[in-house]
Amino acid sequence: MKKSLLIVVCMLLGSPAFAQNASSENASNEKAPKKGAIAQQTVGGTWLGTLGTTFAYNSSSNELLDGTTSDNSNYLVRMELGFGNMIVNQLEVGIVGGVLLRRLARENDASATERDWLIQARTNYIVPVTGGLGLGIGAALGPYFGSSERDVETTAGVVNETTSTFGVVTDGNAGVVYGVSEHLQLRMMINLTWLYGTESIPSANADLTVSTTNLGLALSLGYVF
Repeated sequence: MKKSLLIVVCMLLGSPAFAQNASSENASNEKAPKKGAIAQQTVGGTWLGTLGTTFAYNSSSNELLDGTTSDNSNYLVRMELGFGNMIVNQLEVGIVGGVLLRRLARENDASATERDWLIQARTNYIVPVTGGLGLGIGAALGPYFGSSERDVETTAGVVNETTSTFGVVTDGNAGVVYGVSEHLQLRMMINLTWLYGTESIPSANADLTVSTTNLGLALSLGYVF
């Protein structure tokens, strides 16, 4: 009896139908490799929180109280928190907020630091290339507001006055996105930021135009939910 059962099993295993089913299953497994970290992180419906910073060299143009315009180059530093959602595969839409610092020219070859808060709507498009690596491009737009200081001549002499700032900041990014693990993501982007706004000086009843173009490196660490 046992010998008969063994013969039947051997015949089944050696049959063309069984061999064909096994080959089909193996082929299906080969055609459906496991998704890499970036592919998983860019699936529609995925949520992402980011912590980032940007270091940039800027070319600025700002009006002075004597009616002239100062053109100079200096730096910009930016720190931000962001939150976004993959509304469809590979396309993220979200919001970002943070602070930025930039140096601006003043009268008599002086300079001062401007400190601003910013909030922007952002979008990023990320294309997986390998299991952990992807390429990304993005853009953001929103307002900024803050303050600075400058020396102003008054009837009582020169006074260091606090000024208020307001304007629009827009930027674009292009670079690489790396899935460190299932939940961690690192972004390294070339960043181009443009700011346009005004600096208001109450004692002089003046609103001076300020614009800067900034090229730098943007780094951010993200956590995927």
